[in-house]
Amino acid sequence: MKQHITLTAITVIMACILVVVVGSCYQQGDPPPPADRVYLFDGTAAGTWEGGSLQTVPEPPSGGSYLRASADADVIVLVNRALMLDLSSYAAAGKLFLEFYVDNPANIIGGQFELTSSSESDRNEIHLDLTDFMPSLTAGWNTLELLVSAMGTQGGACDMTMINYSRFFILISGTTTIGLGPTWVE
Repeated sequence: MKQHITLTAITVIMACILVVVVGSCYQQGDPPPPADRVYLFDGTAAGTWEGGSLQTVPEPPSGGSYLRASADADVIVLVNRALMLDLSSYAAAGKLFLEFYVDNPANIIGGQFELTSSSESDRNEIHLDLTDFMPSLTAGWNTLELLVSAMGTQGGACDMTMINYSRFFILISGTTTIGLGPTWVE
């Protein structure tokens, strides 16, 4: 009996320590992110992304900041040359989630979100093609979701153990503002 009480007390103490430690990592009321979520862009810092400026309003659905860029025509490009990710465990059944802001969806002609293992675009690449999502885009924030296994390929096989480059580009036909919010696989 005494041993059972001691084990119960230790279990309760360990549970309290876990609650205190885990609880201090998140704001009250926010659920912790899934342990199997890997961020390509976490929406909190521009990091090494090129081509956009870090903004805070309007916030993406999951909160935080986002990269924003505006142009009158042609292409808006955001590039991250400093990725070093192993996404091989997501290749078969993982999903890519991309929070994307657009003020005027009618101005979008096309675009892609690309991941490569070649340190450059169009070689050893998988990509999400925005054309597939254009009919459902609305003004404001959109969360795009696609199975990693359904992503298009270009320039040879992408080595999912060595993702080292990402590019997000939009082809537009008029003055347009876009935002790239948190982007992840899970």
